[in-house]
Amino acid sequence: MLKLYIGDVHLKLNKLKNLLKKNESLFDHVVFLGDYFDHFVEGMDGHCTSEEMAKWLKVNLDNPKYTFLMGNHDIAYRCNYYHSNMCGFTFDKNKRINKILTEEDWKKFKYFDITKIKDIYWVASHAGFNRKWWPVYNPISKLEEMQNAFINDVHSQLKHPWLQPGNDRGFITQEVGGTLWCDWNMISDIPNVRQIVGHTPSAFPRVTLHNFNIDTNLDFAGSFSDDELSTAFYTFRTM
Repeated sequence: MLKLYIGDVHLKLNKLKNLLKKNESLFDHVVFLGDYFDHFVEGMDGHCTSEEMAKWLKVNLDNPKYTFLMGNHDIAYRCNYYHSNMCGFTFDKNKRINKILTEEDWKKFKYFDITKIKDIYWVASHAGFNRKWWPVYNPISKLEEMQNAFINDVHSQLKHPWLQPGNDRGFITQEVGGTLWCDWNMISDIPNVRQIVGHTPSAFPRVTLHNFNIDTNLDFAGSFSDDELSTAFYTFRTM
């Protein structure tokens, strides 16, 4: 199994298309880590418009080779919901995006991609987990349960801590951000789990004992490989 992991897009659609054209054929599956929308410059300097991004997503959501994860910038548009911590959200963009993406389209986005190899779970999400929010009992079953809940009734889950920012983003109701908001320096190393995330930008990929961050302006991507001899995650320059 060869998986390609792609970090935050933020309207860099042409760069994304070039990345896929160059690398996609080498992999069995592609996982997008979320945050397709919002940038300070829209429709210029190499960034597409919100409509162009939404149209590309709509065309590709049913591709069986692709898994699209939800990011904190994306859930705001799914829920027509302005969040005081959300940089870039406008009601004008919200209207334009939701003319293209229907509720049925939004339900095709996931929150986690989970691969079990031997005794190790490789868990991809937009921002990752601090230990405070990692389920204690049957954690993978809990992730799958919450994924279904978020997909099918996301509006009722808006106050769930996994979908909320923490104190470091100026949010006073919880100390640490959830899996859509957890900054890289707050992610925990969890036994038997390897986390693959975006959300916190940097010029180069970052790694801890167990975790990997590939939010690098699409300059790097991640690859997970599993064969009879080894299981490994590595990052590579895309261009």
